[in-house]
Amino acid sequence: MILPRRQQAVLDQMERVLGAADPKLWSSYAAFARKAQGAPFPEAEVITGRPVRFVALALIILLAVGFLVFGVGVLHGGCSSTGVHGGCIMSHNG
Repeated sequence: MILPRRQQAVLDQMERVLGAADPKLWSSYAAFARKAQGAPFPEAEVITGRPVRFVALALIILLAVGFLVFGVGVLHGGCSSTGVHGGCIMSHNG
């Protein structure tokens, strides 16, 4: 994980303080790392990007539909009257 320099410095300082307070801490961490290596993360710990992608996709689809509806109205010249099924009714002045 890449952290800003200041945050990394704070974490390094905490690590030194904890290591000085408990000399066996490093060996405990190493043992845990060996046992946990390759083990899958619990489902609650896995962060996925799906919600963001879903919202972005929904927004794109919504915008596309909006442009389509607006574009169809412009192409048909802003129909002043519609029939039963929503189609334009042409009036014949003659």
